[in-house]
Amino acid sequence: MRGPRGAPPSELFGAYDIRGRYPRDFPPEVARRLADAFLANFLGPFVVARDTRTASRKLEATIVERFRAKHRTVLELGVQPTPVVGFSSRYLRTVGLTFTPSHNAVGFAGIKAFGRSGVSFGREWSRLRLAFARLGSVPRRHALRVARTHRGSAAATSPNGAVSAYVDHITRGLWFRGTIVVDGRGGATTRLAPRALSHIGATVRELHPRFSVRFHGRSPEPAPDNVSDLGRKVRSERADLGVAFDGDGDRVVFVDEQGHWVEPEVIATFLHRHLSPVRRPLVGSADVSQRCEQYARTIRSRVGSRYISDTMRRHHSQVGFEASSHFYLPRWGPNSDGILVACVVSDLLRRGGTTLGQLSRAFGPILRRRWTLDFPTRSLASEHLRSLIRRLDPPAIRGVDGFVWKSGSGTVVFRASNTQPSLRLSFEARAGGRLASLRRDWARAQNAPRLLRKTVT
Repeated sequence: MRGPRGAPPSELFGAYDIRGRYPRDFPPEVARRLADAFLANFLGPFVVARDTRTASRKLEATIVERFRAKHRTVLELGVQPTPVVGFSSRYLRTVGLTFTPSHNAVGFAGIKAFGRSGVSFGREWSRLRLAFARLGSVPRRHALRVARTHRGSAAATSPNGAVSAYVDHITRGLWFRGTIVVDGRGGATTRLAPRALSHIGATVRELHPRFSVRFHGRSPEPAPDNVSDLGRKVRSERADLGVAFDGDGDRVVFVDEQGHWVEPEVIATFLHRHLSPVRRPLVGSADVSQRCEQYARTIRSRVGSRYISDTMRRHHSQVGFEASSHFYLPRWGPNSDGILVACVVSDLLRRGGTTLGQLSRAFGPILRRRWTLDFPTRSLASEHLRSLIRRLDPPAIRGVDGFVWKSGSGTVVFRASNTQPSLRLSFEARAGGRLASLRRDWARAQNAPRLLRKTVT
């Protein structure tokens, strides 16, 4: 049981960020220890921003207070999307922190971090986790090596200057003449996304135009079953498309001119067709649809920004994406950026004289369903995953990320989440009418755990 000291490092530190419940996992002493871990590993100033949650604001205040008590310069950007922090880190050559648990429900808090090259932390989390476990006492040589060349670079920059530089960067050379409905869901993109899309010439209509600490009572994760209000707004405004963002703005989803959900695979193959040489592969996470392979040479990667980015670098790819609607365009930057992708897609639609509806019809339907099984802790989720692998008949095989189970009706990909204490299941049928058969095959799999049978039937 967790006590007043908060969550253990094994539960708090993920593969590429920190997440937990607030304040249970982030009492003041844990927040100060996290601040000390950053101070011990990185010299020089910090750039910080947050999403709209009350928990994010409180966690940021505690850590920034600790930074300043140790005489560090901190440039506070206020409520801004995560991609702005990544850009600012590269722009100012310093370390950036954004206080957000991304798409997690209200009641969670988290931290994402970026190095001075603007790349989101990967191996750095191992050093920070070690420093956190040792109360921040790591050798100073690490900090000197990382920060010697950029100490004080953020001191003379204003928050407005950094944000304006970001908008100029992602909109340069792009243009769109049409109407776009924007739904920031009350999250960090609520003000900046309309500004950027207006900058490329679009007529913007806003849905939920104000910040909300509870995302206007909706999930911070846009999904096919919770963007119906965006679709209605698109139809009523006779707009060309609609876009919605998650809580911190590194993901974007689209609806077409009829208000219908557009699958991420449609957007990714469209981007690949226009931005990448044919010989370069499209990189997708392990759970993206197999239909992508009909349109582009597709290479699978583990789920997560650091894994997608590494795979793209190895194969010199120009477009990467995840089934959760993260898109990666290294021509503009190393991280996923929902506002950037909304601007680029709009410009390419104009150039090609097409619509999202036409693209979706050409791509065809994806016969897929997804489930998320939540657990109290990550270790318990991993335990259930191991149990599932042992019990399934026929046995599952190891995939690029997680495991793959096949039947005559289709394929199931299941894995442990990198960011939450949960298991992710993605069902994809081979042909029309077989999705129900695939679910029955899964439910009848010999010795399948009762929880998993009940969830998907």
